[in-house]
Amino acid sequence: MKFPFRTSSSMAAFSLSLMLAACPTSSTDKADAGSSADASEDGGEEAIPVDMNNTESLYMAAQQEFIAGNFQQAAEYYQTILLREKSARAWHALGDVHMALMQFNNAAKNYEKALALEPDKRMSMMRLARALQRSGEFLRAVEVYRQAQAKDLTDPEAFRLEAEALEPLGRLDEAIDRMETSVALEKDPAKQAETLQAMSVLAQKLDKHAEAIGYLERAVKLNPTAELYSALAEAALKTGDFAKTRDAYREAANIDHKDPFYWEVVGELELRLGNKEAARQAFEASIRIKPAAPLYIGLGRLDLAEGKADAAKEMLNKALELTEGEARDVRESAHLAASLKDFALAEKLLLTLTSGEDTEDQEALWLEISAIRSLRQDSREDTEAACRQARFALLDTLNFDNRLFLLLRNELRTLVGKPVPEDLSQIQIMQSSDSCQTLLKKAKDSQLNKVVLEEAAVVCARAIWLKESLPDETKKPEQVPPVPIPAPVSAPAPAKDDATDAGTSPDGGVVLPGMTAPAPTVLPESLQELEKKKLPEFRKCPPDSVPWTK
Repeated sequence: MKFPFRTSSSMAAFSLSLMLAACPTSSTDKADAGSSADASEDGGEEAIPVDMNNTESLYMAAQQEFIAGNFQQAAEYYQTILLREKSARAWHALGDVHMALMQFNNAAKNYEKALALEPDKRMSMMRLARALQRSGEFLRAVEVYRQAQAKDLTDPEAFRLEAEALEPLGRLDEAIDRMETSVALEKDPAKQAETLQAMSVLAQKLDKHAEAIGYLERAVKLNPTAELYSALAEAALKTGDFAKTRDAYREAANIDHKDPFYWEVVGELELRLGNKEAARQAFEASIRIKPAAPLYIGLGRLDLAEGKADAAKEMLNKALELTEGEARDVRESAHLAASLKDFALAEKLLLTLTSGEDTEDQEALWLEISAIRSLRQDSREDTEAACRQARFALLDTLNFDNRLFLLLRNELRTLVGKPVPEDLSQIQIMQSSDSCQTLLKKAKDSQLNKVVLEEAAVVCARAIWLKESLPDETKKPEQVPPVPIPAPVSAPAPAKDDATDAGTSPDGGVVLPGMTAPAPTVLPESLQELEKKKLPEFRKCPPDSVPWTK
């Protein structure tokens, strides 16, 4: 009985690419590919009869269905053949179907059955190795690739693919060696360069940056493309060699005349190397391809360095017309505005970034805002508000307990050396733990409301600080009369910054100013644990240095 089946050349390229991607073959294997490449080229569909009683007719039909992308139908034809006879060709082809369906374990089993019937079939070895590799069986894949290599020592793909399987096993040096063999066997310069680029990636993973650069230098000689020169530039940048980085990006820019990025980076590197005129020429070259905010900002910085403030303002205005809300462009525009002493504009620009998620480091953003505000004459409260925002931005990276611990530590260090309010009695100190718990619960219920959390930290810090500084017998409310705390004799000098240990005894204990503790005490256990966790410190606010002054 004959059934019609249809082929469509619209699916031919797709299904063939799947099959070839599953495992590239060497020239010695192409003859084994059967009729799978005999696709219709007339752009339409044609009906071809299938004789279900004829093995060859079934095989041809299966191949045509595979090319058309009808993988399930192709599998059914192959399975019909295998019910009638033992066929290495059919098992191999069924493995190709499972590879196209990304059923790699099933594909490997089919290729193994093909090899059981034809142990010397090199194409089946290569496909088996690829299936094992795609299914995560890297060690077995390496073994099979080497069996295939023994059959043909001139095939570069077998060595390159083995290297791919060695990488996830952590055998990077060995992988590089196999790739070197592949490069030596390969005749196509473009493929040689591609393999050398892969070798560079592995060398960088091994921190062998000089070798990585060497591989890429060989690659650009074989195939001088903008992509490869860009990879060379990135590798050189990791070593801090800005001159080599600039030269590589310049080569990329000379090859790819449509991408403004290369000239932009050349300009930034020339600026870093102190070549101002070369930097200006690079920025202008990039603008001729496509104007962008960072380019005008770069020109503005150059104008400002030359004392041309009006020209720098003109460049800033052009940059602002092109920012389109991009965080990087807005931030750099703000830095240029600050350099021009237009602090109002700089603050306005930075504030547009505080409500969005475009910037990764909100803490640094608020530190910059605090620095700008500190340069104004009447902005002390605004500066302090920016510093609070910077502190909470840092806390946002932590969980609730760590946020509270960090605030506690900061409050403890802030309180050390300052007089305690005279109306805060010992009884109030003892009772403050209840207030602390209430405030903590309120903070959690309000989804970490910043004001409530800060209030809780202040109360808890005072309670811990004072309780740790009192004799043990005073720690029970019923045994301690409400005697006011005496004022300190003299206030110690304030701490230099948040990270100092001012106000602590030699052994690390917190000592209440104006009181004589019976013995040195240590920080509460929770804060000791905090120190062990090495949570981030609050940075000085406002900061001493800012981007626009560097």
